[in-house]
Amino acid sequence: MIPFAYQVFSTVIQEGTFQKAALKLNVTPSAVSHSITQLETELGFPVFIRSRSGAELTANGRTILPIIQEILNSQARLEQEAADINGLNAGSIRIGAFSSVCINWLPPIIQSFKKTVPPYRYLGESKRLQRDRAGRQKRHAGRGLRGDARQREPAGGLVDQR
Repeated sequence: MIPFAYQVFSTVIQEGTFQKAALKLNVTPSAVSHSITQLETELGFPVFIRSRSGAELTANGRTILPIIQEILNSQARLEQEAADINGLNAGSIRIGAFSSVCINWLPPIIQSFKKTVPPYRYLGESKRLQRDRAGRQKRHAGRGLRGDARQREPAGGLVDQR
């Protein structure tokens, strides 16, 4: 429903490089580059400064970022509403927190959450949280969070109900 270029734009920002964005979107780096080039052509200005170390937003890119995020969020709300109308349990909760909170407070909170709400998938977490959680799981077999680490967040993660 929304232009793929908007999703690519957002993913490049999240991942920092076209290569990582391509991996996350399951497309080729060339497809990511082509999509961004098309977006830039349609808008009439560059949105990224490309370098060997990655992609950085231009001033114009920073200006349109909130608008594109709003479009993506509106699309998510539309999908949620459609799921509600169709009687499906769907949705997501984004949790952003300091690493220490993610390590010490969130695991018991999420364990409690798991007991009171429909099933969900844990989609993302910081690399530090992944390491700390793996160590904690070794020390406390059967305790801690388990799930799919498909989406990286600076801290905390993304919980997605199924």
